[in-house]
Amino acid sequence: MPTVNAVLACPVCQITTKTDGSSFSGLRSVTLHIVGKGIGLNDSHRSWIYELVPGADLNRKNMNKIGDQIEFYVSEALEELEEKVSTDGGPSVQILDSLTIDVPAGRSDNEREQYIKAYKFIWTIETRLHRFVAAILSDLKEGQWWTAFPNDLQQKCLDRAHQDKHRSPFG
Repeated sequence: MPTVNAVLACPVCQITTKTDGSSFSGLRSVTLHIVGKGIGLNDSHRSWIYELVPGADLNRKNMNKIGDQIEFYVSEALEELEEKVSTDGGPSVQILDSLTIDVPAGRSDNEREQYIKAYKFIWTIETRLHRFVAAILSDLKEGQWWTAFPNDLQQKCLDRAHQDKHRSPFG
């Protein structure tokens, strides 16, 4: 979820204000802007929605339902935007920059660069997948996504987190 001081702009058209000229007030505001424009036959917004929800029935009565279906993706897009404009590079960029990546020996500079790029790309996909699963399970489990897993698996994760000296988000 974007932070309070996140940049709130439409990921499709990059505007930062609603029709009345006021700034977007939050994630839902941006989401409903996208859905509203899609319903209003704006091709770029409509295409963006169809890419996420193929065959979506774009009409006013479905506005909130479609909003619910795309809100996670809007949140991800806003986080990406926040990272791009953040003066410190954003949290994910900071983490990526701080990773120690062991490149196999005997690689050329170009191969090393490609290896590091691929590693960072995979790390980003894994992180987004984790966020997506956590968001879906949080909705199902009232914000406590880890309770969707069996107790023995929860305990193994806690043990590993303690062993790895990482803080677990649930223990």
